[in-house]
Amino acid sequence: MAVVLLSLTVLLPNPRMVFALDAVAVDEDLHSLDLDQAHRRLAYWLQSYRAGNQAAVDRAFQSFRCAGAALVAQTLLLTVALVVR
Repeated sequence: MAVVLLSLTVLLPNPRMVFALDAVAVDEDLHSLDLDQAHRRLAYWLQSYRAGNQAAVDRAFQSFRCAGAALVAQTLLLTVALVVR
């Protein structure tokens, strides 16, 4: 049961994570800049979104590790139960 619950926390969508830029905001903010400045501004935006997502990614990775450990423990317990029978 723990494996299923922990796996669901990894697989379910997280609304706090950002994976795309708002095209209207990008157009309004970058239309007056030259190409190098626009690239630099986009790079900073993407870096800030990545940093904002990092906590959620770390939590998902921790859940994944716990699910893996729970699966190993469950497999070992099942093996012991079958051998003891």
